[in-house]
Amino acid sequence: MATSPVRRRQALFLTLDQNGTGSLDWEDFARAAEVIREERGWSPDHAMHQGLVHAMREFWDELLARVDTDKNGRISATEWMQFHGSMAEEVRELGRVPLWGLGLLQGIHAVLDIDGDGTITPDEYALWLRAIGSSHDAAAAFEALDADGDGLLGFDEIEALYRAWLLDEGDAAPKADLFTGAPA
Repeated sequence: MATSPVRRRQALFLTLDQNGTGSLDWEDFARAAEVIREERGWSPDHAMHQGLVHAMREFWDELLARVDTDKNGRISATEWMQFHGSMAEEVRELGRVPLWGLGLLQGIHAVLDIDGDGTITPDEYALWLRAIGSSHDAAAAFEALDADGDGLLGFDEIEALYRAWLLDEGDAAPKADLFTGAPA
């Protein structure tokens, strides 16, 4: 039985809350960038690390602007759930991710696309899962997410996967969670 959209959203929130504060803050994302830096053997001033931190920071700032309704610099579980619930309703109404939401997706894509070539490889996806502390099988998850089987996730695939992540797509839903790699 597939995991409900609400449970997927809750699971992602808990996974991203790397410092265990019960809210999301910049430190949760900075920690993921640090794990990637260490695993790749990059120095703190390495261009690839700086690019990753920049992409994560841009994504965090946009996410914070959209989700942090009480403007305290953190995203609570309630704000997270309300945001994704509203986004899901808008996607249902429009039949696609709204234009303003595409900016957030581009930020997610930029964070996952560690080498900046425009696609996400199985290695980049596995590195992301390790960076956020996911223990799920990255290879199996990637295979389940890669709908066209080309071994890469492009932006259009990320958009379709995000839509499926937000909504209950039934049999059309991917067989793995885009963000955590959890089996669906």
